[in-house]
Amino acid sequence: MAPVPFRGFAGASQAQSASRFAGGIRSRASGLSAVSVPLQDGDAGTAQTIDGIRRKIQEAFANPDVRAQAIAIARGTAPMNPMAQIQAVYRWVAAQIRFVNDPPGHELVQTADFTLLHRAGDCDCITTLVLSLLGGMGLDGDLVTVATDPERPQE
Repeated sequence: MAPVPFRGFAGASQAQSASRFAGGIRSRASGLSAVSVPLQDGDAGTAQTIDGIRRKIQEAFANPDVRAQAIAIARGTAPMNPMAQIQAVYRWVAAQIRFVNDPPGHELVQTADFTLLHRAGDCDCITTLVLSLLGGMGLDGDLVTVATDPERPQE
């Protein structure tokens, strides 16, 4: 998978957040983690989050549990049909993964296997999972951020 480009501004909440705390959580299952790191404000903090997502996606390519889930999802699709596989990933994630906000003051980027195990995460964790599942099927995906600040829609 090619490097994931950073485009745009991920949201006013990151720019407006004055404080972020170091910390993190680790699952009892070996190797599964969600890491919280101090973030810079604004676009620099968004870039940090994007870099974390990229690293987690790269880690997932070597993870047999993520690959096994990708195969299970693809099993119900027509052979050699990438669009059907993409749609299957979308449907599976929408049905199986619950959106849960990060704790206040933290920006967590979970590994794909952590999100699979706990069946929950926020937008960056779910994005990490989706792109990891697609990568497990041999498909490329792009990470694109969007502006959410109505005062600055061009950014």
